[in-house]
Amino acid sequence: MSGASMHSSAPFEGTPADFIDQTRRLFSEMDCDYRQVAAASGFVCTGCEENCCRSLFYHHTFLEYVLLRAGFETLSRAGQRQILQRAAAYVRSIQTRGRQAGAEGLMCPLNEQGRCILYAARPMICRLHGTPHVFSPPGQRKIEGPGCRAFYRRIDGRQAQCLDRTPHYIELARLEARFKQHLALNQKIKLTVAEMLLREPTGTVAEAISSSR
Repeated sequence: MSGASMHSSAPFEGTPADFIDQTRRLFSEMDCDYRQVAAASGFVCTGCEENCCRSLFYHHTFLEYVLLRAGFETLSRAGQRQILQRAAAYVRSIQTRGRQAGAEGLMCPLNEQGRCILYAARPMICRLHGTPHVFSPPGQRKIEGPGCRAFYRRIDGRQAQCLDRTPHYIELARLEARFKQHLALNQKIKLTVAEMLLREPTGTVAEAISSSR
């Protein structure tokens, strides 16, 4: 089963805010497709003892960075300071023990009492992790991935449904390429949430964050 949505081939793009609005709509479509696949499998992602916020995820787009930082800046100053302290501790652990070993079991700095405090602004993989999935890059071999361990325990013998991530990945990549071109960004990023929070925005990226709030 695939709950993949159809995306417009020529959306309006004029300002950074337009790209950000489109990304938010894309994230909403991801959430909708995920819920459909989870419901069809009988899977409910809540109260998990293996919280995926303890997983080491990397995020690769400036759009995800902009949306996360924009959400972060809506928090109180005291709340921001607490999160940045946790983010710094997360990064220090990675630097001390090595990236994979250092992050194993560490809680994301945005998680408080088992919940993400910037849930609406969370990056793509945080929205899609958990269910079995497939990605079919154009002209390349199809990539299939399993669900998390909690998924198989909770579906209670039902037929596992598969989430097709292909249209979501392709659309986000397309938006990211045009967004970077619009802002004249040439570099790539590969950051954990903690690193995204600690990285101060500058230049056109900072302006994009301001326009997205």
